[in-house]
Amino acid sequence: MTVFEESLLRTYIDLIRHSDNPGLAALLVDAEIRIEEDCGYLSEILIALPACYASTVLDEMILNHLRECMTLLMSGRYFDPNGIKFGTKFMTPEEDWRELVKSLIARAKEPNQGVVTSIVRQREEQAPLKYNEMKFGSATEIRVAQELERRKILFFPLPLAVRADTGKNFKDHREPDFLICHEGVWGILEVAFHQGRYEQDKQKDEWFKKSGILCVEHYTAEECYGRTTSVIDRFLSILEQHKR
Repeated sequence: MTVFEESLLRTYIDLIRHSDNPGLAALLVDAEIRIEEDCGYLSEILIALPACYASTVLDEMILNHLRECMTLLMSGRYFDPNGIKFGTKFMTPEEDWRELVKSLIARAKEPNQGVVTSIVRQREEQAPLKYNEMKFGSATEIRVAQELERRKILFFPLPLAVRADTGKNFKDHREPDFLICHEGVWGILEVAFHQGRYEQDKQKDEWFKKSGILCVEHYTAEECYGRTTSVIDRFLSILEQHKR
């Protein structure tokens, strides 16, 4: 991408982050923008998204929202709103990509995690979000996962934790947002969406601490989405203190 295209994408993501549907910004973090010009007139803007988001952007309501944001961003320029197009970003083949694809095809169609989240979202008539062969409950969680990937930190998103204390699933099963291991130390990072759940969160934290996971930290969804790097820095700083 050119400097202008890179700047346009960065500004576009920030505009969507402050729109009525901020979760869509997560779809664009790995996107690319290509601009076609004709005598200074922007005739076409192609937004190429990773293939894993193809089914998401086929939704007409989402496409309209993305188009409206780009039109707003480009207002005042020589620009044709009908020239906004969405496509798929081509992947760079890995050296052993054929074996990798065979392995992915051989796996189950559904990621083997996010069990509790899937049940909750089904009750709300919503499907879990998927990113890079993983399930998530929100675009905010995807942002946290992307930051952990960038840092090459071992993490388990929405793992099902089981300790059969009572024989009742709703008491014996817990699902942390992120179980993280860094330099041999384990901790849990929770993305907090709901206010007034102190007692429930405290009970969940104590359930993990009973088995020795002592670092359990909560961060608001707003700071996890808007200040992801800072959140991970703070979490790792606290996790460091739990080294034996």
